[in-house]
Amino acid sequence: MPWTTLILFGMALVSWRFAQDHPDDIGRFLGTQSALFCLLAGLVKAPLLVQGAALVGLLVYPTCTPQSRQEGHVHCPRLCILQGQCRPRS
Repeated sequence: MPWTTLILFGMALVSWRFAQDHPDDIGRFLGTQSALFCLLAGLVKAPLLVQGAALVGLLVYPTCTPQSRQEGHVHCPRLCILQGQCRPRS
């Protein structure tokens, strides 16, 4: 994988971490936007194999949206990375 792609993915990760920890709304917005920009630029610059793996991951990965909120029973897929946020709060 070219160095440019790795650098862009690293910058996306750093920007995302900055956006999550920043107390200011504008800083979070700018950090999220720069993370998205670096991620998309890295995917454009990435080799075809990495692009295909990212596309397959987006198509196969289950969504983290609850199916029935009215009943109080929230179903979260097993592979959901946001499991803590899917569970109903008591």
